[in-house]
Amino acid sequence: MYDAPHMRTAATLHGFSSLARHAAAGATTGLRSARWLLSIILPVSFAVFVLEQVGMLPAISQALSPAFDAVGLSGVGALAFVVGILSNLYSVVAIIGTAALPAGEVAVLAVMGLIAHSFPVELAILRRTGSSAVRMFALRLVAAVIAGRTVHLLLPATTPATAAGADAAQATEAIEAAGSAAAFGAALGEWALSTLQLALIVVAILVGLMTGVRLLREYGIIDLLAKWLSPLMRVLGLPRGPSFLWLVCNTLGLTYGSAVLLEEERTGRLDRADGDLLNHHVAISHSMLEDTLIFVAIGVPLLWVTIPRFVLAAAAVWLRRAELRVRRRRRLLGRRVAEAQ
Repeated sequence: MYDAPHMRTAATLHGFSSLARHAAAGATTGLRSARWLLSIILPVSFAVFVLEQVGMLPAISQALSPAFDAVGLSGVGALAFVVGILSNLYSVVAIIGTAALPAGEVAVLAVMGLIAHSFPVELAILRRTGSSAVRMFALRLVAAVIAGRTVHLLLPATTPATAAGADAAQATEAIEAAGSAAAFGAALGEWALSTLQLALIVVAILVGLMTGVRLLREYGIIDLLAKWLSPLMRVLGLPRGPSFLWLVCNTLGLTYGSAVLLEEERTGRLDRADGDLLNHHVAISHSMLEDTLIFVAIGVPLLWVTIPRFVLAAAAVWLRRAELRVRRRRRLLGRRVAEAQ
């Protein structure tokens, strides 16, 4: 006869053993991903900190501001966009808070910033998972300009342009004054403390995330999610394989989702061709929850910061597929011509 209590105990022990095994593997993978990610985040963060302290960012934005006239961004808007490209969206929101920008300009800045931000970190992730960093750089900038121009035309500023220009000048002066007045040592201490907190958060999230992903894969939930998402993937022009990665990027974003992306690439579960198609979508549209809500919280209408990104992301994938088909046909034609000769 079977000893039922003994069998239940053995099953429980096996369950704990399996959980411990996945937790250990998840911790290893998460720490490896966190180390790589922080090796990019920390130097970039320090470089942006130094640029802020020496007053270079306003000078950079002032030089670039004529290029932003077509999308309706003033000097402070250009400054926020440049800072967002170098760092993150929280920096964009912080700069917006220094000036009373027109609602239309904030919406333009929001949709552009959501598409094009954190380039040093996110372009490195996209390059590791199958795409050219130069191509992704150009794609995100072009998509940001298209989205910004569209929103600018459909949602005009609610305050006069001259007032916006005055606000921009005042904000830029305030930023420069704050940077020169603050003691560098105190500012450096604040940067170090906030960076340490960020590093601990990154490690904790990535370790927990990778442990959770291993458990989802162990119990077949990832395959089930991929099946459910396959109709949407077809509409977006994406293969079914990276469905779960698409979901991760659109919920957690590229930075935190990078642990899953890099692990799938490292183990060969993410084909580089599929990864490239996925990148053309998530480069433009990712983190539809946290990043989007940052701007919704300061009054930007939800539709203006979601629909343009989603539509442009789908268009980018279908255009990439068309480009690949043309290239294949050219190669095939070239081989036929070579054989005929």
